[in-house]
Amino acid sequence: QNYTNLTKFENTDILFITKSYKCCIVLNKLGYNAIAPHCESLFLSPWELDYLSTIFPYIIILYDNDHTGIKKSNMFLNEFGGDNISNSTLLSMFIPEGLTYTNPYTNISSKAKDSSDVVDGYNYNTLDNIILDFLNEHNI
Repeated sequence: QNYTNLTKFENTDILFITKSYKCCIVLNKLGYNAIAPHCESLFLSPWELDYLSTIFPYIIILYDNDHTGIKKSNMFLNEFGGDNISNSTLLSMFIPEGLTYTNPYTNISSKAKDSSDVVDGYNYNTLDNIILDFLNEHNI
């Protein structure tokens, strides 16, 4: 999802692979390129990842900070990371623990587990700071 918007944003070195189209739009608004497989349990094919690695030096998996998201992110990182991807650095990132948001429809507070939760519970600046901290930590 969101392949038609690739390379339209100012940050051309980084591609986020996220779990949903909604998270892609949130990241696009901050100036980042982002795509999403059709569900969190799927990933890109090896040829897709290889092609994207010729465009983006850094590819960051940003799945949910929950059991499934962490498990799948680590699985894909182990399968495709390191020497298995030719031209890019593949990393995994999660929304930090301790952030919460209140669902406007149910008025129930929950753990913020993805980028759209952070924007819903805080704002775009908070999410951008989380991303910039991660990028600085990895010298990107």
